[in-house]
Amino acid sequence: VDAIIPRQELSAFIDKAHELGFRVMLDVNPLRISEHSSLLPKMHDQLALDQLTEAPIAIKAREEKYFKLNPSFPQVRDAVAKLLRPLVEDLNVDVLFLKDTAIAVNDGHGTVEGKNSAEGLVSLQRRLMSAFPKIVIANDGMNELLQPTSFISMRKPSLFRSHPISAFLFGEHVLNFFDDDSNSFKGAQSYLSSLSQQEGQ
Repeated sequence: VDAIIPRQELSAFIDKAHELGFRVMLDVNPLRISEHSSLLPKMHDQLALDQLTEAPIAIKAREEKYFKLNPSFPQVRDAVAKLLRPLVEDLNVDVLFLKDTAIAVNDGHGTVEGKNSAEGLVSLQRRLMSAFPKIVIANDGMNELLQPTSFISMRKPSLFRSHPISAFLFGEHVLNFFDDDSNSFKGAQSYLSSLSQQEGQ
């Protein structure tokens, strides 16, 4: 947060949004750790591994390399809760949007303390709900494992409509919202065009 916008300035913005009746969602990627992070050496053993090569799963984004943490490890869940606490408490947000947490990988670690990576994701969300009981959890996808702990789900524009079974299972419980990263930097017209496409679906 502080690298993009001073926390005090963001806090004032959120306070004004609340004053106007808005709820505020904080977009975080809790399982992605930068190659430059001071925490990387300490958490290297908790990185998600490719199940074939057993090498850490690496992601390239905006000219920087990131690694994915495995939420099956209790140390990862504890670290995420600890890192998020100052943001949640200082900024007084209403929703935590946990990016990249709706997809479970077949982690090369197998199970950790009896949990595979999908079960680790559920445990992470339960850990955050326990740590921040007033916060609503959101994800960038939805499945039957996450549904009991997640009440908001992102659905990007797609040629494919929601599957009827998914719509039946999750429709009354999930508020879909739109966030198109690819168009948000191309100007208002491009963003509004994508938004219209999403609303049409």
